[in-house]
Amino acid sequence: LKGSVKTAMARSSRALLTLGRAWAVQRRVIAQLPPFQRRGLLICSGNDLFRHVAAHSSMSFSKVSLQELLNLGKLPAEERLRHLNAVLHVGISKIIVLMQDLPLGFSSVGPIRCVIQDYVKDLQDLRTCSPEDAERFHACILGIH
Repeated sequence: LKGSVKTAMARSSRALLTLGRAWAVQRRVIAQLPPFQRRGLLICSGNDLFRHVAAHSSMSFSKVSLQELLNLGKLPAEERLRHLNAVLHVGISKIIVLMQDLPLGFSSVGPIRCVIQDYVKDLQDLRTCSPEDAERFHACILGIH
């Protein structure tokens, strides 16, 4: 148990370092934009994003059965969007942490770092919209690739 806690802490530390780099890159890119293009861009602080990833990546994420999917289909649209929002935050946070922990230093390779940064941006985009605004939420989800 002690070793697994140390491993988890090491993974979280590496993921947080990657997030910090991605956040710094995002701030530099946004700072280079003309003022009229910066309007409406939400720049969340790095600490908020770190806490968000750390909290959500440690949440349980379970497979669902076909019956559970069918039951989700019976829920009102607002409830389905809230469920999707929660699952996306957990799933993307877990992916960020797992990709940062790839063996043989693969997480430091340029293309992998770009993928990690893309997931960080997706998470930031998700944090700017709410399932209560269904139209904007759908647009946000369609932007995730």
